[in-house]
Amino acid sequence: MSAMKESQMAATKRTEEKVEMIAIGREVLDGRVVDTNSSWIAEALKERGHVARFAQRVGDVASDIHQAFRVAEARSSFIVVTGGLGPTSDDVTADAFASYLGLKLQRMPESEAHVRARYRALGREAALESEPYRLKQADLPLGARMIDNPEGTAPGFTLATRAREGHEVRWFFLPGVPKEMKAMLRAQVLPALAQNTAYFARHWATQFTGESDLEARIRHGAGTPPEGAELLYRTRFPENHIGLEMLGRPAGRAAFHAFAERIEKALGDDVFSLSERAAELPSLESVVIGLARAMGARLVAAESCTGGLVARRLTAVPGSSEALWGGFVTYAASAKRALGVDPAAITSHGEVSEAVARELARAAHAAAVAAGEPANRLFAVSTTGVAGPGGGTDDKPVGLCHLALHGPGGESTHLRVSTRFLRGRDENQLFFSQHALELLRRVLRYPIPS
Repeated sequence: MSAMKESQMAATKRTEEKVEMIAIGREVLDGRVVDTNSSWIAEALKERGHVARFAQRVGDVASDIHQAFRVAEARSSFIVVTGGLGPTSDDVTADAFASYLGLKLQRMPESEAHVRARYRALGREAALESEPYRLKQADLPLGARMIDNPEGTAPGFTLATRAREGHEVRWFFLPGVPKEMKAMLRAQVLPALAQNTAYFARHWATQFTGESDLEARIRHGAGTPPEGAELLYRTRFPENHIGLEMLGRPAGRAAFHAFAERIEKALGDDVFSLSERAAELPSLESVVIGLARAMGARLVAAESCTGGLVARRLTAVPGSSEALWGGFVTYAASAKRALGVDPAAITSHGEVSEAVARELARAAHAAAVAAGEPANRLFAVSTTGVAGPGGGTDDKPVGLCHLALHGPGGESTHLRVSTRFLRGRDENQLFFSQHALELLRRVLRYPIPS
């Protein structure tokens, strides 16, 4: 067989590799830590045209780790292992892999230099002398190649082995810290995985509309996905995310994008953000801050039932100081009156009412203006409702919220929302805050006529 033919066959075999992920750590089994690494790796793999075939989670027990390795190598040829590479006694991954293969651990000069350099950069080099066990992070299975960790002290490593079933297996071991794992995977692991097929993806974030209703709208408005494309639905209360992904030939790009455009048209303004990667969909609060910054608007919130959650979500966005002036938590009736709400509105309509919601927004707007904010670019949003579990009545049940927005020219809009199902307090507050942010988004995009 010619060398060229052998090379072509090897390349074909590589593009057909079965990929598996193993997350190691007791914490991913007992609920202390959610295994976000595996889902992130799976998303990154698709960018190279590969769909992970298997995934495992296992604790810090060598015999259990051996069993996971045995299962993985029997069915997979490209295995990414995360977790258990640190300095503590429960970090046993490297030792377990070495013993599984019948190899010795060896302190590699390159990996020791890495660990020492990282501790030096952190100003903690003395800790290596007083606590030499920390250098165990430099101990790698004999024959393994180090994977540099630019974000942390524990290097990763990689090794190719031959499975009992006869096929080659390429192992990649990375730390469990997501920031470290992501940098190492993108720079040093994914390039080792051949580009399988063309990969196209687009994801949309919507809210308040159920999956079945969204599917019906897409079916009627966009038609049938092109061959090889798959529609994905994910509920993340109170949002619903939609994905369109396709593995195929580059020639399918035009059909993919044409269908994606029909989806966007069918969903219309219900879409508040989109991205090529599901993990990078902008949040509603980041969209609101982006719109406000773009138009030079200033925001203020007056919250009763949401207890500051609207402001909290906005301040979580980098750069929010350019758009958010501040907020008020006016929980008691006296707090509402202190802000400037007309006492007659509370007496006549009750705290949970359209009248009080409008008064809260007006009073918050006035307070910001009195503090020196220019009225002509200030938007104030308010919430007042019944978060539960108690406090509801027949005409004002748990899950009811009145929201209002007071605009730069004195214009005002009101929104009454109610959860369709009996939900807990946290979910109700999240639902109300989502509506407040959506009210801001829509008004910033389409200002209320003055």
